[in-house]
Amino acid sequence: MRAAHEKGTPVIRPTFYEFPEDHQAWELTTQYLYGSDILVAPIVVANATEREVYLPTGAKWTDARDGTIYEGGQWIVAQAQIDSLPIFLREGKQSYLIHEV
Repeated sequence: MRAAHEKGTPVIRPTFYEFPEDHQAWELTTQYLYGSDILVAPIVVANATEREVYLPTGAKWTDARDGTIYEGGQWIVAQAQIDSLPIFLREGKQSYLIHEV
């Protein structure tokens, strides 16, 4: 929020904003970054139970729901039940892991 206030950096960012060298990041229209480290892949198809998610190159990504770690630069199929939004954390941000209550 400080960068948004002081420099006008958007809080919600297109993926290419943080990964301009990753050509695939420029093509993404249904996922975004919250800040520089949280990748959000909302469900955009009615009744979907999974969706494809692109994990940008140059980082490892941790599924915030179960802790699975993925290498960047690849497409994965993420479970996307109605009550579970696919969220991935950039390497080094695992303290944000979502825990079931």
